[in-house]
Amino acid sequence: MKLILIALAIYMPISFILMILSVLGLIPDIVVVIWYIVLGALIVSGIARILITERLKKSLGGSVLELRGIPTAIKIGYVCLWVAFFLAEYVSTEHFINSVRRLELLSWSGAGIIDVLYLGIFAGRFIMEDGIVYDGTILGWNEIYSYEWKNPSNVMKRIGFSSKLLVRAKKKPELKMNIHDEQLESVGDIFRRKVFNSSV
Repeated sequence: MKLILIALAIYMPISFILMILSVLGLIPDIVVVIWYIVLGALIVSGIARILITERLKKSLGGSVLELRGIPTAIKIGYVCLWVAFFLAEYVSTEHFINSVRRLELLSWSGAGIIDVLYLGIFAGRFIMEDGIVYDGTILGWNEIYSYEWKNPSNVMKRIGFSSKLLVRAKKKPELKMNIHDEQLESVGDIFRRKVFNSSV
């Protein structure tokens, strides 16, 4: 979910400011072109990550436990937020940008939205036979060397996630997993069996 908030905080204001400055003729077109090249690279990397995630997910065997994610209402809220921005962008550019450039702008925006929504919401949270899939992050059991239970944020507690599991893997950033009350015991049992050098 942090991925979506970061994307919103960075992409939306920069795109809006560049669009306004470009329309007013205050910046050269090359600046806008560079921005879209950078955005294009991020979109391509996002698509590549989606394909890799789906392929690696299959390599981890069958699903042992599907972890509960954030409530559907919150997911719908994030989707609506992105759609609202996309529609606002569509309406606001109607009278200021030629049709070709407008199509290009909206195409990049749409692709970026799909990338972020997939990785942040729809990639899934699973404990597999041979590892973990969590919001686009893939970890094999052989990569995990320790884990630790922590208290989650107050926001997470309010929606039923009583614990945060910090998973440490070789040569990868620490993975933070919010675990729902109903699955706490099951997840704990699996990790005790699978991860031998744990910190608990």
